[in-house]
Amino acid sequence: ENAKPALKRKLEFLETRQAMVQSLYRKGMSLRAITTQVFGREDFMTVVSRGHFSKINITKSLLGITNYPLST
Repeated sequence: ENAKPALKRKLEFLETRQAMVQSLYRKGMSLRAITTQVFGREDFMTVVSRGHFSKINITKSLLGITNYPLST
């Protein structure tokens, strides 16, 4: 019913998070540190999806990183 405003809010949320992630990455922070600061610690969804749906993957996506070691 109110899809357009909801999608606009989600886009604004992601754009804000992307700017934060990029700024922290340029400062030399590790992906894990950035993820924890911007999105919080990994949660149950990471376990259930075997790591496929994880906050660190969102961080990588916002940075445009497709191949990066998981251990960072």
